[in-house]
Amino acid sequence: MNYNEFINTYNGKSFDYDGVSGVQCVDLIKMYLNKVFGLTPEAWGNAKDYYENYNNNSVLKANFDRIANTPSFVPQKGDIAVFGTGLGNKYGHICIATGEGDTHNFYSYDLNWNGKTVHKVNHTYKGFLGVLRPKDQSKIGTETVVENNSNKEEFDMAKKWTNGSTNEDVYADVNLTKKIGTIYPRGEADCYGIVDGKYLVCYNVYSGGSVANRKTGFVKYNGGI
Repeated sequence: MNYNEFINTYNGKSFDYDGVSGVQCVDLIKMYLNKVFGLTPEAWGNAKDYYENYNNNSVLKANFDRIANTPSFVPQKGDIAVFGTGLGNKYGHICIATGEGDTHNFYSYDLNWNGKTVHKVNHTYKGFLGVLRPKDQSKIGTETVVENNSNKEEFDMAKKWTNGSTNEDVYADVNLTKKIGTIYPRGEADCYGIVDGKYLVCYNVYSGGSVANRKTGFVKYNGGI
């Protein structure tokens, strides 16, 4: 299971992974560690301890890099984001970043934050300590998670999308805040749907004149759809 599959499976769900103290924010992280990375999380303390006790946790050190918050830092997709006591409680908070955001706010999927089900949250950096970033980024990927949305049109089959005469920026989110790439003039892509008036496309990435990879994201231009 990768990041997208995990979010699509557990978004909107409530669970107590470890059977301790009911539904807590660390239950989401323990489930994430187990299902996506194949790890067996133990009783590692409160939310803030995942960051503060990182150097004493051989499992986390082997699989994640600890990165401290700075004025210019923005969590990336798949990061485990950790808050300390600056939130006003002794436990802190922990969640999974979506990669959307800027130096003022960022989005994440949370459990036990204004509700007992997994849902998307917009956080400020108040009390934010930093992140644990997966060393194996193949489990994260660049594809965009598309949530249930009333203003969404899905296609039974991919439709051909063709760029115009100018560069078209590609974004990881439907709000077009996180740029992840560019489709060049007359470039072609497969379009799989329309969300809030934005086009979800999958396009080729070239290196040395050959296709090196494919990426998925949102664009503004309709590409003739």
